Amino acid sequence: MNQNTYLTPEQAAARLQFNTRYFRNVIMKEHLVEGVHFVRAFDRRKYLIIWEKVEETLLENQPVTQTEQGLGIPMARGGVCHA
Repeated sequence: MNQNTYLTPEQAAARLQFNTRYFRNVIMKEHLVEGVHFVRAFDRRKYLIIWEKVEETLLENQPVTQTEQGLGIPMARGGVCHA
């Protein structure tokens, strides 16, 4: 049995600390793919977000920085200060 966590857009926006309107209008339209990250429920009006897929997408492009290895201080534009 599939053990996915299905959330409404309001619940997903709250978990990610976004405004619900911004989540629906920007995040869902530009970054999430129907059938992968969300499905349309029974009457085709209600969206259900597949939380595990959203988390996977959020974490897949995170670079490993030198600060994670303990070798510097992160800077605002992605650089590292070697103190």
